Formats: sequence, structure tokens, C-alpha cells
Amino acid sequence: MIQSAGGALITIYVGGIVFNKLARPRQRMTVLTFSERAVVAPRDGKLCFMFKV
Repeated sequence: MIQSAGGALITIYVGGIVFNKLARPRQRMTVLTFSERAVVAPRDGKLCFMFKV
């Protein structure tokens, strides 16, 4: 019984950490920045959609 309760607490703790990391979009928006311009240009004989991240 103690092992089951300990496993459940660890699962809840890890789930809370993952949820907390995913629930903060403002911090992720500072990490990823997108260019204001994109281009379609030939590359290796094919048209490619390119943008700067």
C-alpha cells in the first residue's frame, strides 16, 4: 500500500512539472522568434518554402 501511494505521488509530481512547463506559452514565445518575411525559392531543383526561425 505504501509503495502504491508513493508511486501515485511521484506520478502526480512529475505530471505537475510537465504541465507547468507546457502551460507557460510566454516563456516559449521568447525562445522562438519568427521572421516577418518568408520566401519560396528553388533549392535542389524544387521549390521550397523557407523562413527564418
